[in-house]
Amino acid sequence: MIFTEGDIEDPALFVVVQGKVEIFHSNPLKAGNEKSTSGNGLAPSSLSIFSAAASEKNSTSRLYRGRLTHLALLKSKQSLGEVSFFTNRPHSASARCTEFSTIVKITR
Repeated sequence: MIFTEGDIEDPALFVVVQGKVEIFHSNPLKAGNEKSTSGNGLAPSSLSIFSAAASEKNSTSRLYRGRLTHLALLKSKQSLGEVSFFTNRPHSASARCTEFSTIVKITR
């Protein structure tokens, strides 16, 4: 997971360099007390480049109960997280890699 719907921690702008990223909505009822996966352990910096492996096929089912609504499939040179980055509001959707991907993370 790159970020989870409702996350407000560490607003960042992401750019897909290589690979594919799925943007999706989910049922807002989260299962149990599981923590958000948006923290990726990167050192603080205004620009980070990282690679992410594709999420397990059923990994989202561990985070959410209910149905997922596919919104977009982003490819190379497309960006995500811009609304949260510029407005400092929670993410309105979740994002995860669908294959091995390289992503640039720009923080404020």
